[in-house]
Amino acid sequence: LLDFIYYAQYQSHTMETLHRMQEALNLFHSNKDIFVDEGIREHFNISKLHSLIHYVDSIILFGSLDGFNSEHPERLHIDYAKKSPFPNTSVARITSAYGAMEFLPALQTFLDDHLPHNTLKPNQFDRFDIYNAISILLPSKPHVSDTKHLISVRATAERSNSPRKPSTPARFDTAVVIEDEEVYKEGQIAGLRVAKIRAIFKLPSQFGHFSQPLAYVHWFKPFQAWDPQLGMFKLSRSTRHHR
Repeated sequence: LLDFIYYAQYQSHTMETLHRMQEALNLFHSNKDIFVDEGIREHFNISKLHSLIHYVDSIILFGSLDGFNSEHPERLHIDYAKKSPFPNTSVARITSAYGAMEFLPALQTFLDDHLPHNTLKPNQFDRFDIYNAISILLPSKPHVSDTKHLISVRATAERSNSPRKPSTPARFDTAVVIEDEEVYKEGQIAGLRVAKIRAIFKLPSQFGHFSQPLAYVHWFKPFQAWDPQLGMFKLSRSTRHHR
């Protein structure tokens, strides 16, 4: 479906791109039953998935889909979510609820590298403002649109609701991060690395000034194993310096 999604974002189409878009969707439908056979899903009776079969016809009739999106409600949320929803969060809470088991050692490493004049060492009694998400402005993709896109990367712990409602499960997004700016070149994977975002927080003022929010992450191993059948890289979690 990834190829289908990328084609659907084009700001202009030819019959060739529409043909490739339909081929990508057909390939998905031809192989999706494996998820049912393996017990991963019970069915694919999903309304949003069904709507994909109408995309090509809709583009032919009404034009490209680049002007249609669901980002406006999210943008409104971002504008009005400036304050931390979880201020003064304890280290114990961060390590247990967010899975940031090496939070203090990782923070100390950051301070040593970026604020070497700081003399205070973080400890279990410090408190941190925790955020649910961080917004990132992505550069435009010329073949899709000239508009820059704002995306949100989320890191939320499990949340209890009313007794009659089930808990809201935790969500920790993954992101492709520029790990080495000297090696990275746009459009290539060198210098990039995948990370699972476990906690987004603000550096307390007693440690010094840092204008950007910080994130505690779990690294995956660098891109190495390419799967020719999937057309993707295989990833595995890093077991060394993974924080």
